[in-house]
Amino acid sequence: MGPGQPVHGLQAPAFSLSSDAPSGLDALASWYIGTIKNVQAHGPYHLLGWSQGGPLAHAIAVRLQESGEEVGLLAMLDAYPFDTSAPYQEPDDHTVMAALLIALGTPVDPTGPPLTVSDTLKILAAEFPAQDDLDETYVRKVLRGIRDDARAIQGTTPGHFAGDLLHFPATYEHDFPKDEILRLWRPYFTGQLRVHPVAATHDDMTKPGPLSQVGAVLAAGLAALQP
Repeated sequence: MGPGQPVHGLQAPAFSLSSDAPSGLDALASWYIGTIKNVQAHGPYHLLGWSQGGPLAHAIAVRLQESGEEVGLLAMLDAYPFDTSAPYQEPDDHTVMAALLIALGTPVDPTGPPLTVSDTLKILAAEFPAQDDLDETYVRKVLRGIRDDARAIQGTTPGHFAGDLLHFPATYEHDFPKDEILRLWRPYFTGQLRVHPVAATHDDMTKPGPLSQVGAVLAAGLAALQP
């Protein structure tokens, strides 16, 4: 991205707050916007969301525009809007913990025996010994936060973003054509869709190889926005 373009990663509040995380999409988006504004008081803002973070980045972009701020770039890493017409099916503890461990690169069989919080903590301790501050309270807090975020995002109809959408689909799991990505996102943005496929799985999108492809496209996109 170049030394003049810092990248700030925003951690989900469930992972970092000592108190309960914000509840509901409006509160969640407001929390993220407050964190963003602590770094940069005014736009233009450039937002990138991965997986469930994609619809969240979209919601943040919509709310920033509604407040009069400029959003220069909105990009998605293999992220798609949820079908809010279908009832939200809350995943059980095993499903959430297995998905989390797999995303961390730990081989877990999601169809295997149900994982308990204690099981998950033992796996994390073995795989990441430097993280010696993890305990069952923290794992349960993360579980609750992931569920709360998913419920908030999946249960709220997205707003309308005034601008283009830059999308990076992961082609190793579901090689959606551009027309299908456009069909899914079209109700929620007004500009053009630019698609740059990445040869990776969904969970590997933030590994060095895929990110090198993403970074080059982002750098060119940001350079094009300069006067």
